[in-house]
Amino acid sequence: AGSNPERAVQLRIWLGRRLAEARRFPEALAAYDDAAKTGAGTLGVEHAITLDATDDRAETLISLGRHREALRIYRTNIPAMERVLGADSAAVRRARGKQKTSAQQASKTRSAIIGGVIVAAILVYVVVTRMT
Repeated sequence: AGSNPERAVQLRIWLGRRLAEARRFPEALAAYDDAAKTGAGTLGVEHAITLDATDDRAETLISLGRHREALRIYRTNIPAMERVLGADSAAVRRARGKQKTSAQQASKTRSAIIGGVIVAAILVYVVVTRMT
């Protein structure tokens, strides 16, 4: 794989997918990180294989509950995928769906945090007013 950069990146993607299937998401993320970095350096950031590795990276971040990081990737990767693969390609449609789901999950998490802060503030207010 050393003399064929496409094959080297594809092997890293393959490894990441096997690890993700085994639910070994941190290791899968490392494989995708390596694939995306190697792909960007040898094939270019807008090469179809590099975009695939970057998309897999975003999906793995979702599996790890790291939705905001995944959304940052989708923000740049989906437009690149549209340019390279076509706006209506299956890969782009899938990425858009994952982006939407991740955005909804990130919003739920943010709402839960805000709700928790409000409840904590009310409890502090109640405790302080009863002490005085």
